[in-house]
Formats: sequence, structure tokens, C-alpha cells
Amino acid sequence: EVGVLSQRDAIYDGILGCLMLSTNLTIFVFIQIHRTLRKEKEYILLGMLVFFNSILGALLMYQAYYQFTFEPIAQVLSRSYCFRHPHIIFIPATAVIISLILPFMALDRLIAVIRPMYYYTLDRHCACKLAAVILAIYVGICLFLNISGRSGAPVTPHCHPLEIYNHNTILFQLITVSMGHFASVIIYLLVIVALRRQIRDMNEKSEKRDLIISTSPIIIDRRHRIERTFGVFAVATFLLMVLPTAILAVFEFFGDDHPDIVRIHALSLYRVALKFCAMNPTLNVVAYALKHKQIYNGLRQVFTKKHPSTARLVTHSQHKSVSQTEKMLKKTPTVKSVATIIPNDTISFKDIILKFRFCQLPKAFSDACERGNLTLLVVVQSAPSSVAIRNVIRSTWANKTSIPSLKKTSSKVVFLVGNCDLVTREMQNEIDTHNDIIAVDAEDSYKNLIFKTALTLHISQSLCPSRFLLKVDEDVVFNIERFMSGINRTFRGETPTIYCKTWRGSAPSRDRTNDWFVSEHQFRGRRYPDYCAGPSYVLTSSAVTSLLSTLPEFSLIPVEDVFITGIVAEKVRVRRIGMESRFKSDYAVINYTPKDCPGQLMSIHNLKTEQQIRNTWSYLSRNC
Repeated sequence: EVGVLSQRDAIYDGILGCLMLSTNLTIFVFIQIHRTLRKEKEYILLGMLVFFNSILGALLMYQAYYQFTFEPIAQVLSRSYCFRHPHIIFIPATAVIISLILPFMALDRLIAVIRPMYYYTLDRHCACKLAAVILAIYVGICLFLNISGRSGAPVTPHCHPLEIYNHNTILFQLITVSMGHFASVIIYLLVIVALRRQIRDMNEKSEKRDLIISTSPIIIDRRHRIERTFGVFAVATFLLMVLPTAILAVFEFFGDDHPDIVRIHALSLYRVALKFCAMNPTLNVVAYALKHKQIYNGLRQVFTKKHPSTARLVTHSQHKSVSQTEKMLKKTPTVKSVATIIPNDTISFKDIILKFRFCQLPKAFSDACERGNLTLLVVVQSAPSSVAIRNVIRSTWANKTSIPSLKKTSSKVVFLVGNCDLVTREMQNEIDTHNDIIAVDAEDSYKNLIFKTALTLHISQSLCPSRFLLKVDEDVVFNIERFMSGINRTFRGETPTIYCKTWRGSAPSRDRTNDWFVSEHQFRGRRYPDYCAGPSYVLTSSAVTSLLSTLPEFSLIPVEDVFITGIVAEKVRVRRIGMESRFKSDYAVINYTPKDCPGQLMSIHNLKTEQQIRNTWSYLSRNC
């Protein structure tokens, strides 16, 4: 009912589509080539972006006048009986000026306002939430203005015969166009700055970490996913804006049936963005792309498609350096596969999503779990090459024939190893013989031990629920029976609790050469919350659930025990009960006399050889 759309309208639509397309292609190509935006180039890019958006807004404002009055702006303003408030033209003009100077004069202030919302970090989560708020306000204003604008006064006879709106509607149209233009600029700024900061932060982390971490497929995969996000964003914008505009232009220039032209225009542009605003939906292409399910989810959480593994890593603290790890890898022959592949699963953090799959599970692993009577699940974190260590553990503190609770199946011990590609023939024989190994195809290293701990929590919650979970390293001896005898007296499973050796008042290391370096960007406090020593600690089932459900709210800190049992546990109010008399970290404890150790000691850590494990278990099981 608007009337016949002229060729000039089609030309405007074509220009708008080209401007929007060139803007998105500029962003995409720039990011692909440079990866990281330097400061001086950042301002140039944002300036180009806002300049194109400003031209877009100006053309749309002129098109709004022309479409609803079919007269030039000057004639509309000169006819006071049809437009009695010419000063309103300052509203869109002001929006254009503000948009032009915004990235040059107020970008740092804009970031400073947004950053405190999420630990002084503008990430994709913050950008999407702010964009959603802006869009919600914009959609509400659009709906209100459309409803109120179309219920105005009758058509003035002095106006053009095709004018069906009154002068108030023109005012509403101007405000809507201005709001839409300004919202588009803000959304673009948020998305560009957020993704730029994410790429920059990843490059900084790669430079700080050693060779193992910098070549980790997780880091490489995240870079690729962010670049693909830019590509999807640009393609979606192209499909949602340029193609309908091109179809309209073709029918405008070569078609003779004007009613069909109007109908095609309504089908192409107006109905594509119907959810946002019926007026000038061309403005809302960026908003529609953000709101669209696939694109929105892609910005809300990083795409999780996995790349082939490009780095061979081993897991555990016995490999203290890159050179030692590389030597171990060269000596270790591998086999191609083990057992049956279990479907993929994920564990989410705020800044990364760990995608993994279990390539080996014990054959009878679920039997004790399905019966629902498992009291203690023991998950020993081990390296693929530590076959001898695991055999010693099976013959000492995890001996199924001499430990009563293991014989009764009220407790169960499994070994968690990473990197299925590193499974040797010797380890394959071990799997077939003992049937107690969980192998997971997830990249990790000593610095990424936090992933293994998160997997331990996942196993306890999803695969084998138990009343208590013992997370323990392979260089620890633990007295299972002593723990079982204290259940319901010393150890209670009703509340979220971790039983461990606690560290209090520890300060983060700011020394970049330190293995436990944590930057102020990662943790801003002067002191860590109380946390548990990482080699061994016992969690109740409710603590496991609370910790896992809260992990997506936190960015990773590369200190596993501080992050899981300190920062995350503090957030969800999981109690850390210090039991220094039961958890020791010194092999010299075997020199204690029985009177110095009154039958309470459960865990001894830092055992470097198989013989030390045997000696410690002999002492712990008899004398202490």
C-alpha cells in the first residue's frame, strides 16, 4: 500500500547493500591477514566501519523521507503545513556526528565502562549480552513508534496524493532510523572489540607459555574458531541484506508489473527482519545476524568443532620440561587405537570449551555404579607411560585382594590417562589385563592439568556417581580403609565439602618465569582464597555437582588446585576442611615413630620411585 517503488529506491538499496558488504569484507580480510589488531590499525578500522555506517544512516534517512513523501527533503521541509517541525532534522544529524567521533574520542571510555562487568575483560559473552540489551530497547521503540505512528491524524489534502502518513509519522520515522543506525554502530563496536581482544589475549598467552602450551591444539583450535566466526558473520550479513537487495534491484530495473515489485520488496527485505522492526529493516541486518540462532550461539560460546591433533603431549608432573617431554615422546612407540570410542562430550569454561571423547572405559565400569551403592570412587591421574607406577599402586594401596572395601565393591579405583595417541602396546596389554583404565582423547600437559581434574569431576558425576570422590595423583599413597572407617564420623557426605590439606593466605606469583605464574588479568586479588593441596583430596558428591555447574562462569587459571578448590569452590561456598595431620607431602614421614602418628595419616605425597611407594605403603598400613 506504500505505492510504486521507483528506480531510485532500488539504487539506494543497492548502494546500502554494497556499503554493508564492503564493511564486513574489510573486517574479515583484515582479521584473517593480521590476526591481531594493533592500536593504530584498530582506530583506522573502526573509523572506516563507522564512516560506512554513517553513510548508510544518511542514505536511509533520505530514503525514509523520499519513500513516505515522494518528494525531496527540501520540499518537505519547505511545506510547513505538512511538516511543522523542521528542527527535528538535528536528531539524525547528531546521531551521525556522534557515530563518527565515537571510536576516536570515546572508545577507551566505552571499554572502561563495560570491562568491570566481567573481571575487567570485554569478552564475547559480555558483547552479546550488551548487544541483546540494545536490541531489546530498539525493538521496543520500533514497535511503539509503528503502532502509534500508524494511528495518527487523517491525510492532509495539501500533501502528495501517495502520502498516507501524517507529519507525526515522519517524526517517528526519523527517530526510528536514528535509533537503528546508532544501535548498529554500537553492536559493531562491541563485536569487533570483543573478538579483537580475544585474539590478542590468546596470542599473548601463547607467547608467555612454553613450547608445549603454544603448540597446543586447544590454542590453535580457538584461533581458527574465532576466524570462522568472523567468516560466518560476514556471510550471514551478505545473505540477509545484499541478496534481497539485488533481487529487488533486478525487478525494479527490468520488471514492468509494479504491484509484483512491491510484493517482492515486502517478501525480501521487510519479512526477513520482521521480528525486529517493520520500518527500514535494512538497518537491522547486523542485529538479525546476532539474533539468529547459529550466529548468536557462535558468539555466545565458541564453536566446538575439533581440529586434528597437531601436538603430542604427555600428562603429569614427572615431565618437568619441554626437552624431557620430547625425549619421552620419541622413546614411546604408539598404537593406533584402543577399545571402543565413546561419543564426544564437552566441559565448558568461560573462555574455552574442552571437547573430548573417552576412547577407553573399563568393561565392567558401570556395574558398581548402576547399583547405586558405591561409596568411594578413586580416580588416579596418571601418565600413559607410567605402566610400572600403576602396577605398583595395584599391588599396594589399591590391591583388590587385600583391601576389604575394594573386595566388597563399596569403593573402586580407576586410572585416568590422557592422549589416546600415546597408548603403547605395553599399555594396551595392561588395559586388557586389569580393566581399570579410562583413556580420554583430550590434549593436556602438566600446565593443563586442570583439564584432567575437570574430567575427573565429570566422570564422578556422569559416568559413575558415588558418595565420595578421591582425586589423587600417581605419586601418592592413600589408605582407603582408614578413610572408609571415618565415614559418618569424621567424613560426612551431606554437604558440599572437600577434605584435604589446605593452604591459606597464599599470594599469586607474578614472576613470568615461574611455573605457577598468574597474571593480574587472570586473578586480580592479592591473596588466593583458601584452597586444597592438589596431589590428593576427597570431595562429596554435592561438591562435585556444585563445582562442575559453576565452571562455565570462570576463565581458566593455569593452577589447578587454586582454581578448582579455591576460586570456584569459594564462589559456590564449598567448604574446605583442613586435615593436615591426615595429608602429608613428605617421604620422610616414614621415619616417624608410631607415637608421632596416632593412626590418622591417610595420604603421603611426593613419592618419586616405585620403591618409595612400596616403602611408604608398608609403613602407612602397619605403623601409622
